[in-house]
Amino acid sequence: MGVCDITMPSAFTPNRDGLNDVFRVKYPFPVKQFNFNIYNRGQKIFSSANITKGWDGTYKGQDLPMETYIWTTSLTDTEGKKQTASGTVTLIR
Repeated sequence: MGVCDITMPSAFTPNRDGLNDVFRVKYPFPVKQFNFNIYNRGQKIFSSANITKGWDGTYKGQDLPMETYIWTTSLTDTEGKKQTASGTVTLIR
């Protein structure tokens, strides 16, 4: 895992109250390339190539249960530097 300049929350609450409903990069910045994935027990349940887009806690239109999920990201910044990171996020309902 390389050094990464992104900040990711450790939990989110997708209860549609307008607060902390989406899991995404906390402070997005310009990038040339971005890849963001969420996994549940090895199955990819979300993917995005847009640094401002996040996961709403659903898979195929269904709310997923309160659990800890794995995320990975890789990016190339505007100077061509490649970075990767991974971690976990807790979905709280």
